[in-house]
Amino acid sequence: MMQLAGFPEADASRWRAWIKDMVLSGFSFTNRNERGTGFEQCYPDVLAYLDRHLAERAAALDQPDDVLTRLVTAPADGSELTRTERRMILFSVVSAGTNTLVNFISNTLLSLIRNPDVLQALRADRELLPMAVEESLRRDSPSMYITRSCVATTEVASTIIEPGAKLLLGLASANRDDSVFPEPEDFRLDRRDQPNHLAFGWGSHVCLGAWVARRVGLVMLDTLLDLVARIDLEPGTTPLPYPSPQGNGLDRLLVRLSPVQESRGDSHGLASEETGR
Repeated sequence: MMQLAGFPEADASRWRAWIKDMVLSGFSFTNRNERGTGFEQCYPDVLAYLDRHLAERAAALDQPDDVLTRLVTAPADGSELTRTERRMILFSVVSAGTNTLVNFISNTLLSLIRNPDVLQALRADRELLPMAVEESLRRDSPSMYITRSCVATTEVASTIIEPGAKLLLGLASANRDDSVFPEPEDFRLDRRDQPNHLAFGWGSHVCLGAWVARRVGLVMLDTLLDLVARIDLEPGTTPLPYPSPQGNGLDRLLVRLSPVQESRGDSHGLASEETGR
């Protein structure tokens, strides 16, 4: 996400700290933390970082094709983007993209550990990889909620919702609706003919990063099958959930990866890896 936005990869640790602070403080829901209200008071260091990079890119002669360059060169609907719009687009690319992708990847790995038959099915038929990506997104939605504003009087389950009402929609709940998805708690690779899940939202405001997330999932799984014969939890450890009121993922997942060549007698022992924040 740092590459996509146009920021130095060396700054990733700073972004991880900013993002986790926002999640733990509940800023994404309340727009406030112990420092005040709104971005100007709560995260002046983040805004200063964004403003500096926007100014430097605008003055640069060599402008690579990334989000940063497009924000300083492309108008919106025939008019220039405001400073606030540029700031928030850049911030969202890194923060939303990072959290959801990490959630998605960690959830998928844990599903493969808990469902070794799925891993074997994927190894036997890689045409099933897209189905595994979609099933992970459905069953373990990286984002559990999405906010919307009601634009017309609507009735949902005998409840009248008036125009202007603010709604918190449960994506994760919808994706486990047993009237739509039979055996919704199960990780299945045979849901091709069932309705699409709502992990990326729906309609005109569907997540712009959906294509990126799907490609990341496919590449991750394809590479995993090339390199890894078996995935196990590190003995004596338990996956720790990410402490987010909105996201659904893992803060720590300690695993042991058995390389493919080990099964041919070319390697000894187990490779230990950690995924985490």
